[in-house]
Amino acid sequence: MRGWFLLMALLASAPAMAEDASKLAIGSEAPPFTLKTLGSQKPITLRDYVGKSPKEPKKAVLLSFAASYCEPCKKELAELVHLAPEWEKKGVLTVVVLIDTDAEDIAKMQRFIEAELKGSYPVLADRFNILARRYRAELLPYAVLVDAAGNVHWVSSGYDMKALKAAVLGLASG
Repeated sequence: MRGWFLLMALLASAPAMAEDASKLAIGSEAPPFTLKTLGSQKPITLRDYVGKSPKEPKKAVLLSFAASYCEPCKKELAELVHLAPEWEKKGVLTVVVLIDTDAEDIAKMQRFIEAELKGSYPVLADRFNILARRYRAELLPYAVLVDAAGNVHWVSSGYDMKALKAAVLGLASG
């Protein structure tokens, strides 16, 4: 009988434990990854830019998660086209991560970014949502700013360019 009460207590606390685990903690080490860019197939490895002994050190890496069905994502990507080159000069690399699972949707987004927006930032396809799960990207658009040490500095769910700009410029200036 006591075992049954213990089981019930564990089940009752499971949602609270899961809720805490669902957040990407500020200050925690950013999950490492390597993914090939769309088009050039050049691999992007987070540790090449931030963390211990990066090959091409940056002050930060901004990961912007997006999908073809997300209209606010398209709006954010259009603004990032103009901001990413400015931020690159300040030492911040902008990387777009597409979480579409269908190859045609990925191709559609690639055409949108390259042909319509004339985007010059690297675009990665996370077709199996492995990176999205690691970074806990659930509500799009979703942005994660990783600092030079390789730690999560800032996380945002939803479209908020004012907060995004402030976070990037605050870290780039520091």
